[in-house]
Amino acid sequence: MAALLPHADAVVVTSLQVRDNAITLGLTTCRPAVPCPDCSTLSTRVHSHYRRLIADLPWSGVAVSINLYTRRLFCDQAACSRQTFSEPLPQLVARYGRRTLRCEQVLYALALALGGEPGARLAQRLSLRVSADSLLYRVRQTSQENAHAPRVLGVDDWAWKKHQRYGTILVDLERRCVVDLLPDRKADTLAEWFRTHPGVEVVARDRAGAYADGILQGAPEAVQVADRFHLVMNAREALQRVVHRHQGVLRAAMKTATPEASLAESSPEPVPLASAAGVAERERRLARYQELMRLRQQGAGVAAIARALRIGTGTVRRYLQAGGFPERHRPRSRPSILDPFIDYLSRRWQEGCHNARQLWREIRTQGFPGSDGIVRRWLMQFKQDLPEALQHGHRYQRRAAVTRMAEAPPTTRQVAWMLFSDDIHEEKDRLYVERVLASSIELRQATELAREFHRMVREQRSEDLDDWLARTNQSALHSFSESLRKDLPAVRAALTLPWSNGQTEGQVHRLKLIKRQMHGRAKFDLLARRVCQAA
Repeated sequence: MAALLPHADAVVVTSLQVRDNAITLGLTTCRPAVPCPDCSTLSTRVHSHYRRLIADLPWSGVAVSINLYTRRLFCDQAACSRQTFSEPLPQLVARYGRRTLRCEQVLYALALALGGEPGARLAQRLSLRVSADSLLYRVRQTSQENAHAPRVLGVDDWAWKKHQRYGTILVDLERRCVVDLLPDRKADTLAEWFRTHPGVEVVARDRAGAYADGILQGAPEAVQVADRFHLVMNAREALQRVVHRHQGVLRAAMKTATPEASLAESSPEPVPLASAAGVAERERRLARYQELMRLRQQGAGVAAIARALRIGTGTVRRYLQAGGFPERHRPRSRPSILDPFIDYLSRRWQEGCHNARQLWREIRTQGFPGSDGIVRRWLMQFKQDLPEALQHGHRYQRRAAVTRMAEAPPTTRQVAWMLFSDDIHEEKDRLYVERVLASSIELRQATELAREFHRMVREQRSEDLDDWLARTNQSALHSFSESLRKDLPAVRAALTLPWSNGQTEGQVHRLKLIKRQMHGRAKFDLLARRVCQAA
């Protein structure tokens, strides 16, 4: 009985019934004397008897219910505030409980791991009757242990809704678990947490100023460590801002003579010009950029400029960081669903079938999922010069594709990644990078410094940091080096200590997974319990 029922010395089995694939177990309390819950005086005088129906864990997949026959007793201690009390069974069932304690523990584990609806579905498969709301109620009602202060803490933000509302996650980097969640990412909130949880020695964080201020206010003795991943990304973004200022260099590098460019230049087809709408849009953006720079020269702040021009503050910052008017790039051509049928359509065109509807009906029987409009647009290229198209249909398409590629150089983000990388696998990208670096001394110097910083962070060579900062004073990365000087102790610690925010980023990913699985039920208290308490 000890294996089947906890607290077996307090109850005896009086009956066992199996009906309709369910087991009903009859139990009766059997202790000769029961202590009062308040004064602990043993009582033997029975006031009355009553029954409790309690659910238990299933046996071999069969639902089990306990029909408990228990007692109410008198407390004979005159000084006690109780006159009668129900016989407690603390190892079997809680006061007023409808399920055994071990059944409650299993349901609580299911709720933490899966949430409401998924947990309820799995519980049903395990022959446990419970609703989704009951599972979530158990998570909320279970007492939460006070978060301890770890020795090494990771701090990062997480998004309730991207670009609108954020919270803060605190991770014990030694035990690799979440310690606590904060409802916002303000410095005061973080500082208050450190004041109520003293003992933190090392804090790994990103380069957000609010977190640096919060740690300094709440735990001034703690060593702050800048996240190495964010350091590398900041260096790449600084290089991208330099690339923004050299749009002419990027376009000139694309026009440098190559076999593909020579084919594009020798093509008899004219290069399509920008549409009138595109030209007008560029002029409108250029006028807005010029007005923005005029306001900035007059001393207006970012928020004031955004209000005056009726644009977002993020757009204002991007324009100010670009160092020049940021041109828009046409997206590269994407694979078409018509590509597998090009050979068939070209052959049918050469055979004399020039009806787009008829050609569409033929390739539809071969599995083409698109409309006849796609076929009609593809055939428009043959209208101007039918004999040339009939003779060189495939060559025309290849020349047109090369022309489009020559018209649209890589974006500044793509160029920045290519310049930042030490190892470029594609031969065409390597040649393009060589042409870009050969065309601009400023770009070449900024690229060498950014790559050196990347290697320095990756190999954690803190002894080279001061020399690198000194060499960036007169370079295009001067603003980036100034931001590092403002956070120099944390940057130096990142190149010295082994701690970083990789584990914290992983816990943020887990938090977002839990939040999305809860289908709108992830209020802060419930989300915090699931993230912090789940094993």
